[in-house]
Amino acid sequence: MPSIQSTRLLFCFVSVFDVPTVAKALEWDPKVLADHFVPLQCSVELENLKLPYSLQTFTKCNKTELVQRILSTNFHNPKAVVFCIQLCIEYGIWDDAIWEVILRRMTVKDGKDYPLQGILQSVQGHLTHLWHSEAFKNAWKCVLSGILRSPGDSTTLASELYKAALSCPCISSMDDFFTMDELNCIIQTFEEKGLAEMVPITDVSSLVLNLMKVTRDQSHQDD
Repeated sequence: MPSIQSTRLLFCFVSVFDVPTVAKALEWDPKVLADHFVPLQCSVELENLKLPYSLQTFTKCNKTELVQRILSTNFHNPKAVVFCIQLCIEYGIWDDAIWEVILRRMTVKDGKDYPLQGILQSVQGHLTHLWHSEAFKNAWKCVLSGILRSPGDSTTLASELYKAALSCPCISSMDDFFTMDELNCIIQTFEEKGLAEMVPITDVSSLVLNLMKVTRDQSHQDD
């Protein structure tokens, strides 16, 4: 059986059982299997992208240069971009240029090809140097706009939008990314009965205040 197929089979076993159980069945050292498991996964992903990296080649290669190569040759492939994100997280790659490329790619089609909010929340602690970049703010705008486009009642929308806004580290500098018409359109999405008591929408901060009020009022009604 070719090594790539053996590796895929190994992943199947580990997903059903666990590393120590599989290592014991194969009479392998569990630590050796655990240490090589991520590189093995990466070698399979590289094979899927038709990039000639054996396990040994991958282990020795410069991971930053590898990510740059994948992005340059597979820029329009969402699976390749997600793999690059996984590589960056695994090997601590937080290069400005690389992440700006990743952020721009994820916002194509308004981020519909990616779990954008989850990715941003998992990596933004390492990207403080990009919080006020156009690429980062545009990614968060896609998240907020995506919530508004999702199905659901107005109260649920307000709650989800408010929670996302609280998770957005650049929310205070998002004014240039939303027009006044967009901001007012957002608030008009919610129940008419609550609009009378809302403060005027003049910027993103006042929008967040209104979202907080809608969410709080609904919470009190539920209690």
